[in-house]
Amino acid sequence: MLAVHTASNPLQFSVPVQRQIASLDPGLPVSDVLTMNEVIGESLVNACLSATLVLAFAILSLLLASVGLYGSVLPDHAAAFGTGNPHGALRATRSAFAVDAGRWPAAGVFGLGLVVSFAATRIFQSMIFGPSLSIL
Repeated sequence: MLAVHTASNPLQFSVPVQRQIASLDPGLPVSDVLTMNEVIGESLVNACLSATLVLAFAILSLLLASVGLYGSVLPDHAAAFGTGNPHGALRATRSAFAVDAGRWPAAGVFGLGLVVSFAATRIFQSMIFGPSLSIL
């Protein structure tokens, strides 16, 4: 591996550097001429993919947790109505009340989890890749 530091566009110096290498040793092959940004980008591809997959699974688990919270709130309100229909309320009305009561806590937890997960992703990205790299 040979690294050449330039003050301007590094790709414009690739042909003169290849000629200089050929003049020193004609049998030495020169391949994969890349800028340092391309080399760093290639080395971070797996880490960026891993971070994106972790974020996707974190959002999925947050969604499943909010559905579980939503489901755990429903039986409490449904039990308060009893099995009979003493006040003449329709079954659909009772179900709608129970669904409405569980919707807002689940939505709140889901929203809070999204904010925390995106903040944690940004913090971890800056710790691993530096403050200027962003995959989102």
